[in-house]
Amino acid sequence: MEWEDLTKNVAKLCSKITFKPDVIVGIARGGIVPALLVAHSLGVQNYFMIKMKREGSERKILADVSMDLKGKKVLIVEDMLETGRSLEVARAYFDSLGAKTSTCCLYVMHKTNVRADFFLDTIDIIPKFPWEGVSTQSLFSP
Repeated sequence: MEWEDLTKNVAKLCSKITFKPDVIVGIARGGIVPALLVAHSLGVQNYFMIKMKREGSERKILADVSMDLKGKKVLIVEDMLETGRSLEVARAYFDSLGAKTSTCCLYVMHKTNVRADFFLDTIDIIPKFPWEGVSTQSLFSP
């Protein structure tokens, strides 16, 4: 997938989102770029990322959020769902903080039982996103 394709797909995804979030959260690593693009597209200034740690089949959030999210509309963003466990853990965490959570991602694998509230398509093959395999040297070299 090229950057141009990604931006077009994020625009399509944003056209499906039926509300304006107060806060957007990207799940690191794959959800960071889509979350930033979604935030800009929807005009949301409050956005941040969370990092998950995988322990076997379990996921744990590594840092607490210091922002008061009670009653806030939080949109959690991932690039895609393979198992969906990270999205489920993130949603439960933000629900426990009193947020009104919704979720979105570009793609959902057919094999997962987890569905995001907003997504573009179900797929069988994991796409290669444009930020994967990019070396920092290639970004900063003349």
